[in-house]
Order: sequence, then C-alpha cells, then structure tokens
Amino acid sequence: MILGVDGNLYGLTEQGGTHVGGLIYRFNPNTHNFDTLYNFNPPNGGFPYGRLIQINSKLYGTTESGGTNNDGVIFSFDLSTLTYYDLHDFDSTDGIHPTYGSLLLGNDGKLYGTTSAGGNNNNGTIFSFDNNSNIFSVVYDFDNTHGSNPNGGIIQATDEKLYGMTYAGGLNNFGVIFSYDLSNSTFSDLHDFDNINGANPYRGLIQASNGLLYGTAYQGTLI
Repeated sequence: MILGVDGNLYGLTEQGGTHVGGLIYRFNPNTHNFDTLYNFNPPNGGFPYGRLIQINSKLYGTTESGGTNNDGVIFSFDLSTLTYYDLHDFDSTDGIHPTYGSLLLGNDGKLYGTTSAGGNNNNGTIFSFDNNSNIFSVVYDFDNTHGSNPNGGIIQATDEKLYGMTYAGGLNNFGVIFSYDLSNSTFSDLHDFDNINGANPYRGLIQASNGLLYGTAYQGTLI
C-alpha cells in the first residue's frame, strides 16, 4: 500500500473483484473504512502485481496482463473523479508483462518502469511514458548478455541514474544489478550474480541515507 496525500492508504489486489481481474482499494486508517475504487476489467488491463504511485490527484500503475494485447497496461486513476484511464497497452515490440515494483516519476517529469519480457530481444525493456504528451518510448532493450527479465521496478538514485536488477541473464545467467544513465543513454552491467553470493532477484533496490543501494536475491546457494 501507499500513503496518499489525503491520509488514506491505497493499494491493489492481483485478483478478485467484479471481473476477477483485481481492484484498486482505499483504506482509512483512522475509521477503518474500506472502499473498492475500481474493479479491473481485463480488456482495459487486469491482474496488477505492483504498487501504485500518486502524482497530484491521480494514482498510476501497471497491470501484468490484460489490455488490447493481454500483455498489460499503464493506467491512471483520478481520485477527484473516480475515473480510470488505460494510458498504454503493452505489446511484444515495446515490452510485455510489467510485474513487481512501481512506476518511477523521474526528475524529468516522465514515468519510468520495466517489463519482464518482450522488446527487441524478448528479454524485457526499460520504458518511459510522458504523461503530458502521452508518448511511450522504449529506453533500453535487455539483451541477456547484460541481464534479462527484470521483474522489479527501478529507482532514480542521487546521481540521477536509474538502478535496478534483472532476474536472469548476465555472465552467469543469475541476473545482474544495472544502471542506466538518462543523460547519455548508457546502460551499465554493475554486478553479475554468481549464485554463491545470491541469484535471481525478483524485486528492486532502495537507496539508504548512507548512499548505498540495498536489495535482496530470491535464490543462491553456497556450494
């Protein structure tokens, strides 16, 4: 869940609701009132796995599937009018199935995120969405050699670069930690997981107050 500017908690369920495609809900921590704000209808996006973000009076997120191609969507939900908008339908060309994590509001005003598959190499993408012009762009196509299948989201660190992890790909095919410099469109494979020190991270990173990045790996075995 996220804490909205109005003091309410907002979240997503991956399933259930009127159309069984999940829902957007609101919970008031003071009164304990629970409200269903929107029932996902798979033709317009369904089965959200990730988190919401709030920008002004709107919530933004992605669904793992549903939409025109059943590959997921970027959506917004206007809290002032209780109106849902399907902003972009993913397809195999620009990436499919955004999974865990949330969209990121970059310091350039654009939304950024990852898809777990699709793109030119079918290994997933980093994408941007300009909320003012409604323009969607593929920022980077993962190539397996330097990582593939990012399931988690990305963050923008204090150096203004994007950082994240992939579930697979890289030198040992156990995933990587990567950065992407928006200023010069440069992707860097920073660390290749080797199983001994962790493997197959599912989620994203956080930056602590000491400037270091922290995350978890789903697997890994000391042999």
